Amino acid sequence: MLQYYEKVRVLSSTRFSDHIGKVGVVLGISKDETRVYGYSVFFPGEDEGLGFLPAELEGTGELVDRSEFYDDGDPIRVRVDGGLDR
Repeated sequence: MLQYYEKVRVLSSTRFSDHIGKVGVVLGISKDETRVYGYSVFFPGEDEGLGFLPAELEGTGELVDRSEFYDDGDPIRVRVDGGLDR
């Protein structure tokens, strides 16, 4: 499994073929207890991240510092009211 803030290379993508070969940074991971569904990857010079399937990415093993993306002095808090009805 790839890690948050890990540099990754795009190996393949039908949706974002222009990003094949590019290196970006993982800033989001969609997963549950048993499986990773996808990764949100941000690329230098782009305003928004793109979503990739795990098989479309290759980790480089290189991590970037969180401060390159977030200001540690500006915390974000999230609260969920209620829950999912099943």
